[in-house]
Amino acid sequence: MESAESDILEQLMDGEQILFIARQSRYAPGGSLITPNSVYITNRRVLYRNPKLFGLKKSFIDVDYRDISNIRLNQGMFSTEIFLKSRFLSDQIKLPAVDKKDAKQIGAYIQKGMRTELPGQIITERKTEAVVESIKTGANENPMEQLKKLGELRTAGILTEEEFLKKKEEILKKI
Repeated sequence: MESAESDILEQLMDGEQILFIARQSRYAPGGSLITPNSVYITNRRVLYRNPKLFGLKKSFIDVDYRDISNIRLNQGMFSTEIFLKSRFLSDQIKLPAVDKKDAKQIGAYIQKGMRTELPGQIITERKTEAVVESIKTGANENPMEQLKKLGELRTAGILTEEEFLKKKEEILKKI
């Protein structure tokens, strides 16, 4: 796998890993000779890097897998255009002139990410916080039932081991 640019590495969150990198072709039609765009597929989200003005200026877009509404690949004779639509961005993210093989892999990774099937995929905090909050609201439940639900959430990968142990301790103190 290619190495990631330092500005992308700085944006990675704790536990986030890059699974795949694809760069826009420098030579294929629609490519960028001097400042090619790139897409980073991680176990948490899709990062899009768009350098401009000979790399002096850059824009970044990151999209969580659960926020992706559509991915489209337009295959040409020499390369493929990737279009990514987010539920919350008004414009599509477009990456032209990507190698056909890389584009297919990106499509597969994103579909797996949308189904939470990526290796080492991290469920975002918002979902985890909502689940933990739902356990708190069920405080009137039998503590044994709460512990059972908590274990199921850990097994499903929704709670980390640390979150599980913290919440388990809280429940056990009430007994």
